[in-house]
Amino acid sequence: LSGLAGPKSTTAAQLAVRQELRERFSGRPWVDVLSKADLPPEELDPAQRALLPTDAVRVSATTGDGVAELSARLSSVLQQHDPSPLLR
Repeated sequence: LSGLAGPKSTTAAQLAVRQELRERFSGRPWVDVLSKADLPPEELDPAQRALLPTDAVRVSATTGDGVAELSARLSSVLQQHDPSPLLR
């Protein structure tokens, strides 16, 4: 969402793909993850920032921040859902 990936990867385009996937897989467990958490939040336009999922796990591959929280969230989601429908 930083806009550093080029014109085909705008924040609006990424959020549109997210929405399509949420609709297509509505019955599946879902965890939103925002990468590049090490970048200053002011680099993202405030209007775009307002569209982001508020419960998303923020991670940084550079610093490792948020990786433990992501692991815990994934474990929790997997423990709460019967995996058999997901394997079809």
